[in-house]
Amino acid sequence: MISLLSNVFTIRITGGTLTANFVDGTITVGGVSMVITAVNVTDSSVTVNALADIPFNLVDDDDFNNDDGSNLDGDEGENVYAPDTSLLQNAFAPAYVLPVFDVGDNNDFVTFVLNTDTRNPPASIISTYDFDQVATEADANFWTVYLLGAYQGWTNEDHDPSTDDRVYGIVDAINGQGASVFNEVIRPPEGRFTTEVNNAATTAHEIGHLFNGQHIDGGLMEQSATRSSIVFSDITLNKIRSINHP
Repeated sequence: MISLLSNVFTIRITGGTLTANFVDGTITVGGVSMVITAVNVTDSSVTVNALADIPFNLVDDDDFNNDDGSNLDGDEGENVYAPDTSLLQNAFAPAYVLPVFDVGDNNDFVTFVLNTDTRNPPASIISTYDFDQVATEADANFWTVYLLGAYQGWTNEDHDPSTDDRVYGIVDAINGQGASVFNEVIRPPEGRFTTEVNNAATTAHEIGHLFNGQHIDGGLMEQSATRSSIVFSDITLNKIRSINHP
């Protein structure tokens, strides 16, 4: 184990003995060797003549699917999941809306965005959508909404570090066109993963916004990291039933 201050390395010796005999020898860190000019046996430190460029690799603690364990890899090369739509049918049934999932536009090759710019919707959000189904989006009877499995929101809303705010998902506008669900922020333990606050509930919550649902409606539309309901309130159900076109 090594710590570094200026050009002095403090080392933890697990074998052998540190002596002045190592002066004019070398210490190798990260594959880079440096010449030792002084040895302090009292605090187990060595001084080098010049500090070299030591290679290192920093890995973020991001782990959207919680599969890294202690071997964090920053989610390098991993595919971000699509939003979980498993709650939609039960959530929208009381409003007489039936999700059919048959648009046929499941594009898995969208541009990866590390931090979605949530500061200026709708422009910054709509730019991430894929509008291959614009015809049905405008249909009076068959409504289409756009769902994007995104990674995380803007840098002050991604709960990274944990003192930041957390945003689980976002729509381009109330009664807008589509929604992004932020996988990395939702995942446990970052997002307080519960039955009421998980990917499926967040997906239904965001689509609720597209039907004019708002946080003050309560129920599934409540804005909270400890949401207590996975059903729409009567207020939201009335909005969904009466809206002309989401």
